[in-house]
Amino acid sequence: DEALITQTQNRLALIDKTYLSADRWQGTITNISALIPSSIQFIGLSLEEQDEKSVGFKINATTVSNTDLGIFLNNLRTQKNFSNINLANISFESDKILFTITGTGTAQ
Repeated sequence: DEALITQTQNRLALIDKTYLSADRWQGTITNISALIPSSIQFIGLSLEEQDEKSVGFKINATTVSNTDLGIFLNNLRTQKNFSNINLANISFESDKILFTITGTGTAQ
C-alpha cells in the first residue's frame, strides 16, 4: 500500500508541476507562431522543460522558400525571449526544404 501511495503522490506532483509551468509553455508556442512566414509548414514541435524559467523547443518543418527559412531564423534570433537558436538540420526533398530548428524560450 505504501508503494502505491508514494507512486500516486509522485504522479500528482508531476501533474502539479506541469500545470504550474503551462503559462511558460503556452507563451513559447504563441511567440513562435507569431513569427512563422506563410510558406513554412510545421511537421512537428516538441517542448521540453529546461529549468523553472525556460522551455527548450525543437521545430521540424518544411518550406519551399529559402528566403522564408532565413526570415524565420532571423525572427527567432532577434526575440529577447528566445536564445540558443540553431538550424540543427537541413535537407532537400523534391521542391521542399526540410529543416529542424532548436532553441530555448524563456518566460517574460
